[in-house]
Amino acid sequence: MASELVRVQYAGFDFNTHSDEILARLQVNFAEVYNDFSVSSLGIMLIDVFSFGLDTLSFYLDRRATDNFLSTARVRSSAVRLARQLGYKAGSATASSVDVTVSLATAQIFPVTIPLGLQFRGPNGLIFEAQESVTFSAGDTSPKTITLSEGETVTASFTSDGTANQVFQVGNVPTGKFILGAGTLGISQTSVFVGPEEYIENELLLFGNTAQYELGHNDDPPTLRFGDSVAGKIPPAGSGIQLTFFATSGVSGQATTGTITKLVTPLVVGFTAVDLVINNPSGTGGGSDPETLANIKVNAPTVFKSRGVNITGEDYEARAKSFVDPIFGAIAVARAVTVRGSAEDAFLNSKLSDIRAASSDVEPTVDAAVVEITASSDAITTSITSAILNDDLLQASLTTIDTEENSVTESNNNVRVAFGVAQASSTGLATEVSKLQTQILALEAASASDGISPATKTVFDNIIAAITGRNVEIGNQVATGLADVDSMTTSLTSINSEIVAAEDLRTVVRADIDQIQVDNLAISTTAATLSSDVNDIGSAVNSLTAEISTHVDAFLSDECKSNLIEVPVLTLDSEGFYAVPTFGLQRSLQSFLDSKKEVTQVVKVVGSSALLVPANVNVEVGILTGFNEATVRSQVEAAILGVLRGRKFGVTLHLSELCAPIAPAQGCTKIDGVEYVNIEILESSGTLDAKGNLLVRNSEVVTRGTIAVTSVIVEVSALT
Repeated sequence: MASELVRVQYAGFDFNTHSDEILARLQVNFAEVYNDFSVSSLGIMLIDVFSFGLDTLSFYLDRRATDNFLSTARVRSSAVRLARQLGYKAGSATASSVDVTVSLATAQIFPVTIPLGLQFRGPNGLIFEAQESVTFSAGDTSPKTITLSEGETVTASFTSDGTANQVFQVGNVPTGKFILGAGTLGISQTSVFVGPEEYIENELLLFGNTAQYELGHNDDPPTLRFGDSVAGKIPPAGSGIQLTFFATSGVSGQATTGTITKLVTPLVVGFTAVDLVINNPSGTGGGSDPETLANIKVNAPTVFKSRGVNITGEDYEARAKSFVDPIFGAIAVARAVTVRGSAEDAFLNSKLSDIRAASSDVEPTVDAAVVEITASSDAITTSITSAILNDDLLQASLTTIDTEENSVTESNNNVRVAFGVAQASSTGLATEVSKLQTQILALEAASASDGISPATKTVFDNIIAAITGRNVEIGNQVATGLADVDSMTTSLTSINSEIVAAEDLRTVVRADIDQIQVDNLAISTTAATLSSDVNDIGSAVNSLTAEISTHVDAFLSDECKSNLIEVPVLTLDSEGFYAVPTFGLQRSLQSFLDSKKEVTQVVKVVGSSALLVPANVNVEVGILTGFNEATVRSQVEAAILGVLRGRKFGVTLHLSELCAPIAPAQGCTKIDGVEYVNIEILESSGTLDAKGNLLVRNSEVVTRGTIAVTSVIVEVSALT
């Protein structure tokens, strides 16, 4: 018997082995009574039947045996069970989270509160719930930021029968959703009340007759588990159990920018419906499905081996990969690096990258400021030119006015002369009148009669004629004076017109001066903005420099100068590519790793865009005639994106990896219609080796960049 066991060795349990062993046994032990080994014989048929049955039984025995060992387990539920025995609870799904801006569409005369748990409508029927509450005071319409998590709050009720180790199945989880478990730090989105008493969630039931429970989010359906008074308190018989949990869609619950704009149900405050203006300026992040079988196999042994303390890089990496925060999500990929130099210092490189980014960001601002200043300077020059021209015109007008003033002066002199002549004539007339008076007096004295002699009459006539002549002369002089006055009036009118024109020109000049002032103000504003930007750069550089100094001092001030452990981490965006984790997720992970580190180590969680090396790829694909170019190109691009998803830290991207799912040369199933493919990774992606492969450091990971696919039609006749 022992020799037979050695011969079989319980290793070859397939159909052929069973059949051969049975035939060999018949030929050795029953050769004298049975020798019918024809394929069509009844005996061979029975041997085949038994061999098939034993083969099937062996298959199930093997499967059952392999699922009793974590490294060979093929069913996730088996891996979850085995990991539990190591004190490791497989990670639950995590909800994606996002910050949204909310404001009131119209001001209200009363305070408006956005309550915790208010549901927002996302794309594809997704629901997001507010993880905090904010209040708008009366009249306030300024936007406020609220953190949302994808999923919805659900309740379930049970009744305790008072027995130990009660397990209740949670059957009302919405289709396609997962129960959100407690985070790695023990922060739970689930609550349980047994009667009026609140129980506390633990990942695994702990020893002690305390009010605690365990949520089996990996079970199907999920379960609610209580203790046996040794590990966990037994709920009293007849007690009502109220479970409130958060159900999320996991990785499917992602939303892109600008897709969360409505509430599920209107917000009503004091019987008044309040309209909100809602928007998410960035996409969601952090959502994930329950931990995969492969990750459980990797994380459970390493977490168990660490014995609750992080010492090696493997310890930090395992705990970072398995870290879950119920609000901020999960880590998608992590790497622990013992820093030996600046090239390996991801934190230092990320800060230097931030400095470079800050510098590059200000360059467009400076360029724009220079353009604006130049434009303002040109406007000022134009204004000054116009002002000079107007000043010339004003000067010409003033010259004309001066000429007109001279003309008026001359006319005025003529008037004075005319009036002088008139005055002289008047004087002569007065003299003649005086003479007449004298003569008349003389005549009166010489004559006693009342009549006038002819001679006297002649005298009077001469006097009258002289007076008449003088009067005519005076009239002519006066007429000339009036003409001069008219001329002066016309000149004055012209002068007034010139004055009006001059005033108009002065108005234009004032407008030009005002424009110059506006232009100067624009230059001042631009200069102030530029100065502010320069100050911001200075502040950013100072801040970043201070952070770098603090970072370096943190480990150089210690005698063990090589104990810096950096943990670069990334999460997933809405398209399944790596993204920078939120500050909240990084901070949460940092707190957790600090609580688990070995005392002499300095651990630094690094989440930065500097960790991501985008692969910018140019693809030329030859497409056979008869195939749709657009379809083939989209398939090629999808194949390349598939290669760029889910890569590991420090892994080089080879051109052969990109070609493999497309071209037939690598022995893979090629895309229909593809005859050949030429792929090039551009130098702008990063460091390339001599063969054109994209190299990355230990703290870097390749991700999607720009993918440019061009096509060339290949005639089938050209291939024959």
